Amino acid sequence: MSTAGTKSDQGDDYQRAVAMDWLIKLLENNEIAYIQAESNGIPGINKKVSVDDIVIVYKDNQRLYIQAKKNQTANRAWSLPDLKYELPKILNQLETDSNARVALYSQTPFGDFASLIKSSNEYPEWSLFHLQTSDNLKKTIKKLSEYWDRQEKEIFLLLRRVQIGPHHSLDEYEQINYQKLSYLVPHADLAIDVLEKFLNIHQSKIQAPKLTIHQEDIIERLESKGFFLMPKMSEAEILNQFKQISCIGRDWQRTIGDEHIKRSELDVLIEHVKSHEKLILVTDRPGSGKTCLLLDLVDYIERSSRFGLLFIKGDRFSYIQNNTDYIFKGFPQKIVALCSRLSEYRQVVVIIDSLDVLSMSRNHDTLKIFLGLIDQLSTIKEITVVAACRLFDLQYHPLLRDRKWNQKVTLGDLDYKKIVIPLLNKWGICDSKIDNNLKQLLQLPQNLKLFKSIAIRNNNLSIRNAYELHETFLNEIILKNPDLGDDAMTVLHKIVDLLLKDRSQSIPIASFPGNENIRQSLVSYGVLIQDTFNAVEFSHQTLFDTLIVHNCINQDKKIASFIKEHPPFPFLRPSVRTFVLFLRAHNPNNFVKQIWQVLSDSSIAYHFKRLIVESLSEISPGKADWPFINRLFKNYPELFRRLFWKVESSEWFRLLIDFWLPTLDLSSVNDEWNILLVIRLKRLINTHSDEVIHLWQRALTENWNDKQIPLSITTDLHDFSGWQTDGVYELLETLIHKNTSEHGMLGQVISRYVLNTDQGDKLLWQYITKNIKDSEGESHNVSNALLCEKHHFHDENFFKNRLVNSTLLLNMAISSLEKWCSQETSLHHFKTSFLYNSSWKNHHTKFDMEFADSLTILLNNIEQAIIKHAQSNSSWWKLNEPKLRFSHDVVILYFLINAYQTNPEMNISGIGSLITDKILLRFGNIDYELGKLIQQTYHILSSEIHILNQRVILDLYAEEDWGSDGPPEWVLKIRYDYLIWIPAIFRLPEVQSFIDNFIQHFFNSLPSPAIHVWGGFADRPVSSLQLINLNNKQLLCLLTYYNQYHNNRSNLSDHYTGGRDEIEPVLSDAASLHPKHFIDFVVELERHCLQP
Repeated sequence: MSTAGTKSDQGDDYQRAVAMDWLIKLLENNEIAYIQAESNGIPGINKKVSVDDIVIVYKDNQRLYIQAKKNQTANRAWSLPDLKYELPKILNQLETDSNARVALYSQTPFGDFASLIKSSNEYPEWSLFHLQTSDNLKKTIKKLSEYWDRQEKEIFLLLRRVQIGPHHSLDEYEQINYQKLSYLVPHADLAIDVLEKFLNIHQSKIQAPKLTIHQEDIIERLESKGFFLMPKMSEAEILNQFKQISCIGRDWQRTIGDEHIKRSELDVLIEHVKSHEKLILVTDRPGSGKTCLLLDLVDYIERSSRFGLLFIKGDRFSYIQNNTDYIFKGFPQKIVALCSRLSEYRQVVVIIDSLDVLSMSRNHDTLKIFLGLIDQLSTIKEITVVAACRLFDLQYHPLLRDRKWNQKVTLGDLDYKKIVIPLLNKWGICDSKIDNNLKQLLQLPQNLKLFKSIAIRNNNLSIRNAYELHETFLNEIILKNPDLGDDAMTVLHKIVDLLLKDRSQSIPIASFPGNENIRQSLVSYGVLIQDTFNAVEFSHQTLFDTLIVHNCINQDKKIASFIKEHPPFPFLRPSVRTFVLFLRAHNPNNFVKQIWQVLSDSSIAYHFKRLIVESLSEISPGKADWPFINRLFKNYPELFRRLFWKVESSEWFRLLIDFWLPTLDLSSVNDEWNILLVIRLKRLINTHSDEVIHLWQRALTENWNDKQIPLSITTDLHDFSGWQTDGVYELLETLIHKNTSEHGMLGQVISRYVLNTDQGDKLLWQYITKNIKDSEGESHNVSNALLCEKHHFHDENFFKNRLVNSTLLLNMAISSLEKWCSQETSLHHFKTSFLYNSSWKNHHTKFDMEFADSLTILLNNIEQAIIKHAQSNSSWWKLNEPKLRFSHDVVILYFLINAYQTNPEMNISGIGSLITDKILLRFGNIDYELGKLIQQTYHILSSEIHILNQRVILDLYAEEDWGSDGPPEWVLKIRYDYLIWIPAIFRLPEVQSFIDNFIQHFFNSLPSPAIHVWGGFADRPVSSLQLINLNNKQLLCLLTYYNQYHNNRSNLSDHYTGGRDEIEPVLSDAASLHPKHFIDFVVELERHCLQP
């Protein structure tokens, strides 16, 4: 860049620094209406802006116009002559806008002009100024009067509206702006970059949505990037506020029979937090212990000084309708901004429990507020959000089901042997008395907790399902308790009615429909809980749902009636699901009838029908269920599809395969169900491997939706583990033929199969070469068709290692290579085209960038495998090396040369064979490699080989008729370059004589690799700045040279330096930067008859 260009950029930087200073002032100064940078006019004022660098418009309609000039050229004080271009603008601005003030900013002072401005503001009127001011300032105002063509008195009044800004340098402005912003916004070092980009867009006017910058515009831009206004606060002050809010909802029982159970998922959560994951979701079914897990995480976070904690028990704030309600519920003001400010000191972990409860709130805005909170927090540096929600609500609530999370942690069941049995033993319960149904129930923490309360009171352990567990709990804890009994049960049913009516999770204590003793007892026995806001709710959603079903059953109420008597809101969904599962478990004969009533009732909302159908996936179906499922499939295919995507169990798999599959028209490629079935089989691939493999093979051979199924099966096989399953080989072989598009997915599957079975090399090679036709043996065709790049396999080192470990694969690769080479046409029996794709090219070609195509990868891996066998002198090497040395493919001989050098003593015969092959020495293009082999192995070769090798070299091209002049110089050079490699002590007399004769001509150094191909990007030979600094004579000399130098082949010593084509744009750039210099030079060009 020219000096002028550099100074111009520096001036722009200075103006931006001043504009940034005012942009930050706008954030804290409410008296400013808006600002402009590079103003094109003030909205509402039909007058041109003369001083337009920066304009500040105040709410009282006063305006400040700023002229920013980096510095005076010589860094001295500005004089009036220095400002001759700015002074008319200042005068015009002051006279056309009566509300205007003008400010001058510069790194260097404004000298006498600044003194005049200051003095004008010190005197109340012109007469006093004129009487008392210094002679120097009188001269200055007189000179200014000449520039402005105004009376001195007028100038005095105008100057009272002019001010001088601070004389900060660019570095000082950078520091000042950062300091000022850091008091307003956390992470000011990053926020200032956002403001700079915002300011640049505004100045350019290209992408700017409007021509003014208001305070709300800056705040909106900052918040969109995760920066929120928050004055500086101490770390302790913020932590104290968070500590108060984080205490709410912590009074949660986390023990089962006084035992605290540590979940393995806690360590996973902690690792995600330490890894600074932004959004982490904890999920599972109801009663899995999500709240307990989060509270364990809370304890961990609180113990570490590395983190700052904000814990929000979401269900305690389900009545929040707007941001103002936060404060009334105990939230600090500007909670997001507080988190941002705290994140300057430490990583902030925000833990939000019970999103599922918020999703069922009567007011839908509650969930939106909390999700908005999560979205804002996710944009801020050093903040991690951990939230918990039931899987059920994630699937059904529209605001939750499509949300993206960086990590999801699903709580697994309790380990029955390691956790449940020791607890049962402690409670005096024999594990052998518990059937499998109850064992499965007890792996859920909520069920285990209820069971403990039952087991110590009743030895009857014949509980078949969750409903019976809850029913038994209510009987033992309430009905059989003399302090509670029927009265307490009536109270619970009344609470249920109140909650259903209000669609709420809790009721105020004042609304409790019973006496104080009953309330305290229900809380004591863990049926109800009382929160810090003096509200009462059920200790768990499952108890609430069970009581609803209990109430309906007692009233002989059908599920359809229950749904229809309540508004169709999400709050009802958990209870409907519980009702469905109860009917299936306790009234199977009436189950289908009631479900069908719901499905066929047009007045019932679709989301309830979907819920009911998807809940069926949790049952264990049998043959008797097929008529109902078939009816569902035929009458409500969309609902059947919902069920279809939910089923997981082997029982459902059997029902679908044995009864549903035969009803499909599998011959139709347009039938969606066949492809859906194939995709769905992925869920069973590792539990029912034989049947899934069989069905997939059937789908391929019978052409079920032939276009999509091969890709679907290939994708699903990435998660397969049963590689020893019968039929896998045949399936993969079919996929090779069926897959029309290939991006490495099938290769990754096949490589896993080969690795896990140590079989399938033929299959692997079939895949690698599947795109090569017999007629496409030329190297460029092979290169474009091979599938052996790193992304084609599950591990980037797989193919290289497999070629070493599998002699079958290596033999197939070499055999194919020789077959492809045999199709090359050549004047002699050696084929060299593949040599250019091997590692040979590393020494014999030169390019700016190297690219390894699939053929290069194959050849390099074959070479490494051959070298490995040579090093170990393996049985494969002993068997195949004697054959390979007679190959017509030079690339294989090149591999042998490299292999011989790793173990020469065991390969004397092969070395001798190659270095005495006259045709190879003449046409092989591996003279450098043969020379190195000669030098490194000659000492172990026999004298017979020495003599034969040297005589063959001396006789190269002897059969040609060179006439009386003898062989040309290039032939002698070839012979010389071979012979010079031979150590002197082994040279024949005639060889030494030959070398002595030509050593002065061809030099005594060993030959370098011949460069057969080279290329790259041609650089410009000179820069614009270099041209500008040349005088006319030097320019003429340079351009005369390049006028004849059109490309880089004219002079190989220049390598990638360009010629005339590259220097022409440089000359054009230089002329645009310094036109006068080159206008004069045109005359010189014409005088020498050169075309400009």
